[in-house]
Amino acid sequence: MPTSRLFAAASLIPFVAAVALATPGHAQEDLRAKGDRLCNADARHLCREVLKQGEMVVLQCFQAKRAKLSPPCRKFLIDVGQLN
Repeated sequence: MPTSRLFAAASLIPFVAAVALATPGHAQEDLRAKGDRLCNADARHLCREVLKQGEMVVLQCFQAKRAKLSPPCRKFLIDVGQLN
């Protein structure tokens, strides 16, 4: 798996998992693509050290570094219920 896809997969799982049960399959893919586009750079920049530790650790990293997230990523996380 290319490194960029690994980062994307590691960073997006918590967001998609949070809405997966209530979202049809096609919409899940759209959500994954949107989260990848909006938060992948934040994951690599802010949470690189925890990317291989699991999706909940990455989510905790994003939550802990909320103020440093890019505005589009922060808005996405709020919209999917992962930040308040």
